[in-house]
Amino acid sequence: MTPSEGKLDFSTNAFGERYLYPVNQISFDRYDSHSVFKAHYHEALWGDDTFNVIIGTDSGLLVDYVRQHRKQDNSVYIFVELQSLVGAVNTNCFIEEDSNIYIYGSDEWESAVKRSEIAQFIYKNKLRFFDSLGARYEYLDDYHALKFKVHASLEQLSYLNRVTLGSENFIVRQLQNISENYLSAMPLKDVFSGCTAIILAGGPSLDEVLPWVIEYRERLVVIAVSRIAKRLREVDLIPDVFVSVDPFDDSFDVSKEMLEFPPSVVFVNSYHVVSKLLAQWRGPNLYLGLRFPWKTPNNGENFYSAGPTVTNSALSFTLGIGCSKILFAGVDLCFSKEGYTHAKGSIETAQGPLLTADGLWVETNANEMAETSFPLASAREQFEIMIAEQPDDKFEIINLALNAAKIKGVNYQNIKDVEIVGFPDSAKQKMHDYCHSFTEENRYQDSNMVFKELSKVQNDLKKIILLANEGILANKKLYGSKDQHQKDRITVKLNKIQSKLDKNFAYLARLLKTYGLSYFVEYMDPSSIDHWDDAKLEKSGDLYYQAYKKSAKKLLKLIDASIDRVLSRKEEMKIHPDFELIFSAWIRDKQLGRAYIWAQKHPLAEQSLATQQSFERVFSEYHAVINSNDTEHAQFIAKRASVDGVEHKATQLFAKRDLNGLKKLALSLSLQPQNDVAKDSLAHLLSGYIYVLLDDNNEALAHFQQTNVDSHRMYALNHIVGIELGEKRFAEAIVGLRELCAFSPRYFIKLAHLQYLTDEPMAAIDAYNQYLTLFGDDTQAWMALAKIFFELGAIESAQIACDYVLDVEPQNKLAATMLLQIGKLA
Repeated sequence: MTPSEGKLDFSTNAFGERYLYPVNQISFDRYDSHSVFKAHYHEALWGDDTFNVIIGTDSGLLVDYVRQHRKQDNSVYIFVELQSLVGAVNTNCFIEEDSNIYIYGSDEWESAVKRSEIAQFIYKNKLRFFDSLGARYEYLDDYHALKFKVHASLEQLSYLNRVTLGSENFIVRQLQNISENYLSAMPLKDVFSGCTAIILAGGPSLDEVLPWVIEYRERLVVIAVSRIAKRLREVDLIPDVFVSVDPFDDSFDVSKEMLEFPPSVVFVNSYHVVSKLLAQWRGPNLYLGLRFPWKTPNNGENFYSAGPTVTNSALSFTLGIGCSKILFAGVDLCFSKEGYTHAKGSIETAQGPLLTADGLWVETNANEMAETSFPLASAREQFEIMIAEQPDDKFEIINLALNAAKIKGVNYQNIKDVEIVGFPDSAKQKMHDYCHSFTEENRYQDSNMVFKELSKVQNDLKKIILLANEGILANKKLYGSKDQHQKDRITVKLNKIQSKLDKNFAYLARLLKTYGLSYFVEYMDPSSIDHWDDAKLEKSGDLYYQAYKKSAKKLLKLIDASIDRVLSRKEEMKIHPDFELIFSAWIRDKQLGRAYIWAQKHPLAEQSLATQQSFERVFSEYHAVINSNDTEHAQFIAKRASVDGVEHKATQLFAKRDLNGLKKLALSLSLQPQNDVAKDSLAHLLSGYIYVLLDDNNEALAHFQQTNVDSHRMYALNHIVGIELGEKRFAEAIVGLRELCAFSPRYFIKLAHLQYLTDEPMAAIDAYNQYLTLFGDDTQAWMALAKIFFELGAIESAQIACDYVLDVEPQNKLAATMLLQIGKLA
């Protein structure tokens, strides 16, 4: 249904809440909206200082819920509603008193968001997406297209902002990783020309290729994303290169098994990779991107750290080192036919196929449609852009997975027909020679260089803070003085302060303004300065210098911590270091694996017994972390694997008569590891839908009757009633309708009508009365009740019903005609 096809009149539930039935149907019939929202969203809507984009408004009820329960912080809530509903929704909620809540139509939201301060939230990784219940359940078909459009647009906006500004997490990790990022990947440019590389990613098809990779291991340059390390260890496959880019802690959770691989593997890492992974790696590493987040001669030319996924970065690196033929394995960019999102051995696969995907579909190399997600769709788009920018004759890219998403510029080829070109031994040796050319003496000199670079920035930041303080005081005096001569002197002073900031510290200006973006955004004002009074000018000047001060102080903390880390690394180089210092640094940074790095270079047997025991404790704690499965990422995936809400997806597929989609969903559900009542109930609902589409109502009915979870039962009962009516089993249909009335009083009208048709007029009257108690403006129901009264001879009751209808609808011909008939009987 589309908004134009359904009436946009508001209904009122038993709790006095008004809602649009085409949008929410019976979502708020059993419980009030606030209880429903609390049970659905829990605390997810209340992040600290977040930018929240919510598809749909649930007839305005979700807007009021957010307004009443939101934190009193800087969070922004943007509701994107179907254009045809905006007018009606605005009459049913109150947002005037909250300047950070906005409702936009589908035609206007994009320009409004681009004018907003969304960039600072993206920079801080504070952008959040939510679907309203109406958008999630898609009672109106138009919500599906709206969700795709909004998600795709914001994914692109996020990516472009990160390319332009980076991310706060990127800068934090960049400074944390400075001691480890001493060898850039750039000297390997075109070293592997003429060779065949294979990129092993985490898609479901990976296992189809692994035996072939193992067989031809020596002929291939094997480049693996870090998250498949666990699977590679299970099949005893050691890659040439691991690649990792993500700055977030969950990247460590899914990649930590990589740390158990031998030092013969080269770790190619983005400059902003999660520090716990990089700092505990025992082999050589090559970084992508810039080492320092400011302009300095110590930033050499390097390969770009492409995004948005690690596989994008892996391809960027592989192209950079000049491989002539590039094979994709596990680069599916879509889910398997069973609904699996990742390869075997992953946390995701252990939890079973994903049942609650975004509802996006892509064409595969097999010319079939497969489900995918917004991040994978975005990654596919960036692959195509990257490939299009390369010379056509320089390389060939082949995807070995028939069921992977099609990518422009990438051909599918059966693995049996693949011809491996080149012999990579010489190139691999050059890579290892380069990695090992960096001696301990080089490391020591590099640490001194980094210390000197950081110390300079540390001192300059302190000077910037002093200048900002001077600017704050001078700005206050400027607008507090009435003496023009004094004002002129202060203006000269402010100009000198600005000149120093611009000339002496220009190399830090961009970093300060990006890392302190939220502070500088406060200072910016789009209105014309020509119309500002002194009070506004003073405030603007104060905000400007405060932004410099706050940003510099915040950055200074990172620099101080980086200097401490450099000193700790220098201490590690000693034969007899200050163990208390380095142990405390490892514990503070959660980098206990550095104990192994130290032990590789220094015999533990030469240390005191107490020191050896300290190392043994650290080793034990490190292995506990590596072997732990109870991670935040695992908890998130377990929660995502729940069958809650999947019935709505199943019902949407049924409404579209998508038999193939239902069968895939049923298969995915059957592969879920858990066995419980909810899973069994959902399986029966799905089977019921499938048999209805196969025109086998008896089998469908048998399955529908076995549903026993409320959210499944409601959908099943609608079909049970329909099937029973089709078979003229009216008594059974009435039983089903009575059960449905417990879910929503809206079903009383259907129950009443069937009871009337089956010669149960008194039961029908009772059902109509229960219905009209809540939906008293339904004139058709009043007339149906009047008809029963008239037929039973309850003339006075029939007249009361007709009079009420004519009060509401004076032109109602049916009521007028019945009153004429009643008049003839009088």
